[in-house]
Amino acid sequence: MKKIIGMLFAGLFVFQIAGTSFAAAGLSDIAGHKYQTAIEYLYKNKIISGYSDGTFKADIKINRAELLKILVGGAGFTDPDAAKYKNCFPDVKTQWYAKYVCFAKEKNWVKGYEGGLFKPEQPSTKVEAIKMLMHSQGFPITDKTTAQSIYSDVDFKQWFGPYMFVAEAMQIVDIAGAKYGPMDFITRGEISNNIYRAMLIIKYKVGNFDEVLIEMSPDKEMEVIKDPVVNQQFDAPVLTASSSNPSMVLLKWTAPAKTGDSALKSYVLDYKVDNDIDYKSTNYAVEFYDAKVKTDGGIILTVAPATMYHFKVKAVNVNGQSSAYSSVGTITTAQPLEPGAPTVEKVSQTFSSITLKVSLPKYTGDSALDALYDSFIDPNDGFGQGGFMSIAGNNIVDSWTVKYNFSPNKDSLEQPNYEFSFWVNNKNGKVGEKVVAKFAGLSTNPDRPTVTTAAIAKNSIGFNVKKPDYTGSMPIEMYYYTVDSSSGEMPLDKAGSYGVDYFEKDMKGVLTIGNALLPNTTYTISFWVKNLNGKHGDKITKTVTTAAN
Repeated sequence: MKKIIGMLFAGLFVFQIAGTSFAAAGLSDIAGHKYQTAIEYLYKNKIISGYSDGTFKADIKINRAELLKILVGGAGFTDPDAAKYKNCFPDVKTQWYAKYVCFAKEKNWVKGYEGGLFKPEQPSTKVEAIKMLMHSQGFPITDKTTAQSIYSDVDFKQWFGPYMFVAEAMQIVDIAGAKYGPMDFITRGEISNNIYRAMLIIKYKVGNFDEVLIEMSPDKEMEVIKDPVVNQQFDAPVLTASSSNPSMVLLKWTAPAKTGDSALKSYVLDYKVDNDIDYKSTNYAVEFYDAKVKTDGGIILTVAPATMYHFKVKAVNVNGQSSAYSSVGTITTAQPLEPGAPTVEKVSQTFSSITLKVSLPKYTGDSALDALYDSFIDPNDGFGQGGFMSIAGNNIVDSWTVKYNFSPNKDSLEQPNYEFSFWVNNKNGKVGEKVVAKFAGLSTNPDRPTVTTAAIAKNSIGFNVKKPDYTGSMPIEMYYYTVDSSSGEMPLDKAGSYGVDYFEKDMKGVLTIGNALLPNTTYTISFWVKNLNGKHGDKITKTVTTAAN
C-alpha cells in the first residue's frame, strides 16, 4: 500500500487551514485522553468548541450536523452565510446547523439518504464520517484498488471502500486492533483525531502521517534530505522509465561515476502527475535501490492506468552533497486490456429467492463487451446455477436483472449465506475481474406488523394493523393480540386472533379493543403474526391510556 501513497497525494487539492499552535486548550476533561493532542490542536485553531461547562466529552457520539460544523471549519472555510445556505433538505431548514449542512451539500460533500432526508440529529457512523472528511479535505479518491484493508471487517469493495482505502494509506485512521467497526458510531474524540491527521498531512505536503511526525521532529534534517548543496563534480544519474502493465511503472537509473567527496548514501526520486506544477519527493537508500535492481529490475510504482507521469532522480552522498537531477522521464500508462468488473445490487429477497441487478462495467478493455458470466451454488442442496449469455444477443445495454430460486430448510433456526459471482469478457477474449456478492439468508419467521393508534375513547382503543413486508417462509395465516392493564383489571377481550382473509379483507386491518376498557387507564397491547408454516414473528407493543370520563 505504501507504493501508492505518494500517487494519491499528488492529485490533492489543498485548502487553506488555520495556524499550528499546540498551546493548552483549557478544556477540563481531556488531560491524559488518547486524543488530547488532536483535540487541543483543533480547539486552539477554533475548529471545535467545548460545551458551556468547559468540557469536551470526547467519548460520546457525534451527530451528522455537529460533524459537518467541524468539517467546514477543518477545511479552512469561514462561517457560511446563514441567509444563503438553508432549506437544502426536507429536514434541514433554518436550524443552527443548516448553514453548515447546506454549504457541504453545495460542495458535494454530502447527498443525504434515500428518500431525500439528511437526518442531521442521527449519530454518524465511522465510515460516513470518513467519507465526508475525505470530500471536505479534497483528498483524491480511487476505486481501482485491489489492496486489502488492514482491518478484517473493512472490505474495500463496499461503498465506503474507496474512502477507507485512502484514509488507511495516509494513516488518517489509526484504530489499533484487527477490527475497525465501520458501522459503529464515531465519537467526538475519534473524528477530532482523524481531522487533525488530515490537516497536518496537507500542511506538511506529505503522503502519510508518519511523514508528518518526521517533519515535526527536532532532528528531521537527519531523516529527510532537504535541498543539499549541488557539487559540480557530482554526476547526475541516468533515468529510464518503462511500463508493460497499465497499473505499474518500472524506474531504473544508473549510479553516477562521480559522487563528490564521499560515497553515495541515497537517491531522491521526484514525480508528478499530468500537469501538476509541483513535484513530490521520495527517498531511497542506496542499499535498498541496489537490492531492488537485483531482484525486480528497479523501483516498481503502482500507478493509475491511462495517466501521464513525470520522473526525475538525483543522488546524495554521505556528506549531504547532491548531484543535479537526471533528465525528466515522461511516460503515459496504457489503458487496461481487460474490461472492468460488473457491479451487483439486491433488488428484492424472500425466504426462497433473491433478485439481483447486475450492471455492466463502463470500461470494456481493448474491445467491446462480449458475454456476461454468472455462477451460484445453492448451499442448501449443492446444485449449481449459472453460465453465460451474449450481451449483444440478449440486448443487455446497461444492466441485467436475474432471479435465483433456492430451497432452504423451513425448520432450520439459521439460514445459510448465499454467494454469487459475476464477470465479463470482451470480444478480444480478455476476461475482467470477478465480483463476488454475498447475502445472508432470511429467517423463517415473519417480521413484526406495523401498528398505529387510530382512535382513543373512554372504553375502547382502535388500531390500524398492517402486515409485515417480510412474511418469512410462507404467507401470513393469523394475526394475534394480547391486552394487559396497569390497573390489574383485565378487559373481556384480553386476547384474540383473526384469520388473515377475514382480518385483511373484512376488517380492513382495523382492530378495536373496546367496550370493556376502563376510562383513564393505561393498557399495554401486543401484536404479532404467524405464517402458514407455523412460524411466529416478534411482538410489537403499544402502551395507550384511555380517555378520562
